[in-house]
Amino acid sequence: MGTYSPRGGLTFPVGAPKTLGSIGVISQSGGLSTDIIKRGQWRGLRFSGLVTIGNSADVKPHELLEYYFSDPETRAVGLYIEDIRDGKSFVEVLRNHPTPKPVVVLKGGRTDDGRLAAASHTGALAGDDKAWDALALQFPLSMATTVDEFIDALLALQHFTFQRTIVALNPRMPSRCLAMVAAQACWVQISFRCTN
Repeated sequence: MGTYSPRGGLTFPVGAPKTLGSIGVISQSGGLSTDIIKRGQWRGLRFSGLVTIGNSADVKPHELLEYYFSDPETRAVGLYIEDIRDGKSFVEVLRNHPTPKPVVVLKGGRTDDGRLAAASHTGALAGDDKAWDALALQFPLSMATTVDEFIDALLALQHFTFQRTIVALNPRMPSRCLAMVAAQACWVQISFRCTN
């Protein structure tokens, strides 16, 4: 479909918000992108930009991810993906970019029927989700399973600054153990302080 840029006044959906926001989106589906913009608009989501890339014949997901990581207006990135053909470059951006940001992934083709639909939509060879689950354990990347969940996560990231370290005061041992497990799942380090 194209590009939606509030700061540049460029849009493909009619009536899209003109207010510059802090969420960048990369999508392999133009139709779903329109839905994300409209549903996000109704719920208060504001975008720094959104780019549809279809089957990624020219522009690749990792190139746009690198752009949004470097963009000072973007606080977090949403990604609707059916297939990444250059996974190594994608992981290198996640691992090596000097200013990484949280990424929320909505993955198409998660079921057998979904993989068939992805193949007919973008020609994607939608692979095993285990690779995405492994990425989510290593980087500030979370997986959404529905459009609503995707928008919910982006709304939270729009309003809260992502911090990698939190401080817990006077935690007891069971609470400390549970906090460590929860923090690890969210890519956060905990610093414990006793105030006795």
